[in-house]
Amino acid sequence: MPGVPPRRDDEITAARLATHVMPLDQGPEGYDLFKHEKDGCVRAVFRPGG
Repeated sequence: MPGVPPRRDDEITAARLATHVMPLDQGPEGYDLFKHEKDGCVRAVFRPGG
C-alpha cells in the first residue's frame, strides 16, 4: 500500500493486546470477564462466525 510504512520488528500489534479472543456469541461472557477483571482479562476480542 502506498504511504503505509513497513511494520517494524519491535512494534506492538493489536493481536498482542488481546488477552481473550472468543466467538461473538460469547459476548456476554467476555464482557463479564473484562468488567470484573476475571482470569486476567485486559481486552476481550470477539470474532464473528466463531
